[in-house]
Amino acid sequence: MKRYIWFLYLLIIIVVQEQITIFDNQLNFTAALVFIHAIKNIPKNPHIKGYWSGRGEIDSAVFGAIVGGFEDVLSHTILGPSLLGKSIMGWATAFVFSDIIYKWTPILIAFVLSAFTILDSFLMITARLMLTDIVVSHLKILEGLILQAVVNMPIGLFIKSPRDL
Repeated sequence: MKRYIWFLYLLIIIVVQEQITIFDNQLNFTAALVFIHAIKNIPKNPHIKGYWSGRGEIDSAVFGAIVGGFEDVLSHTILGPSLLGKSIMGWATAFVFSDIIYKWTPILIAFVLSAFTILDSFLMITARLMLTDIVVSHLKILEGLILQAVVNMPIGLFIKSPRDL
C-alpha cells in the first residue's frame, strides 16, 4: 500500500512540475520527492551486529531510479540522465543522514536538499550534454540550477527527522 501512495505522490508532483515554470526554467520537485522518500526510509539502526545493512540506501536509490526513469520516459529523449541523477541523490541522501549527520535541524535539511537538488540537476544536464548534440547557454544552466535549489529549499524546512518522531 505504501508503494502505491508514493507512486500517487510521483504522479501528482510530475503534473504540477510540468505546469509551473519560473523565468522559463523547469522546476525540480521530483528531487524533493526522492529526498523526502530517502529520509522517511532511513532505518532506525543502519548497522546490524556491527555491519552496515545498506537497506535504506538501496531502497532510496531504487526509488530514485524509478522516479528518474519515469521522468526520462516522459521527456521523450534518451533514457538515463534523470535516472542517474535521481538514483545517486536517493543513495546520497540516505547515506548522509544515516552515517554522517546525526544532529538534524530544519535549516541543515533545507541546505542539504538545495545542494542535492543542484547535484541532481547538474548530473542530469551533464549527461544530456555528453550524450546528445544539444547546445545550451552556461548562464541559462546556472540560472536554472540556482532557481531549482532556491525553490526546493523551503520544502526542507518542513521535513521531520524519523529519529524525532
